[in-house]
Amino acid sequence: MISYTTFADILDHGVDYLGGNPSAQALRDVTRAALEAYRDLANAFNWSYLYTWSRIMTNPAFDGSENNCTVQYQLTSGTYPNQITLSTPIGSPAMVWPPWAGGGIIRLGTTGMFPAYTPVTGDVDTTTSYVAYKVAEMKSSTVLTLDPVLSPPIDLPAGTPFILYCDTYVLPEDFVAQDQALYERNFGGM
Repeated sequence: MISYTTFADILDHGVDYLGGNPSAQALRDVTRAALEAYRDLANAFNWSYLYTWSRIMTNPAFDGSENNCTVQYQLTSGTYPNQITLSTPIGSPAMVWPPWAGGGIIRLGTTGMFPAYTPVTGDVDTTTSYVAYKVAEMKSSTVLTLDPVLSPPIDLPAGTPFILYCDTYVLPEDFVAQDQALYERNFGGM
């Protein structure tokens, strides 16, 4: 005869162990203890049936290089506060932000605007450096807004280089852990 122990059986055992008439707090403690026991059981051995192959679709970085696109940042003078506008050169096909842009990170080029000071040598580097900012919202196909806390303190002119990328992805509800990630265009792990 096969016997199964269910989650309800474990809760009933916990209640019996506490005297049969537990308080609401004790019931929460019993439930928490049962859930922790399930986690311990799952982690006690590498159970092959808990492993599955799946794909996490990532997005390539977008920098507008296909059409020499640049951006303009307006701290307060745009339609929206902290506005980033994508611009395409005249004669090039119009570009739009990718659909995932509203949840991305944008690195804005700061050629000579925020010179980097090197304390060791005392030199000031005026080459293009990039500073990362969090995108708050996608307002239209060519307009984004930045998080007001993490945004440039001044306007950046049209022609500012940029790199937009996504660093956070939604995983399946039952995702617990990952052993190894492979990038399909690379023979090593991510």
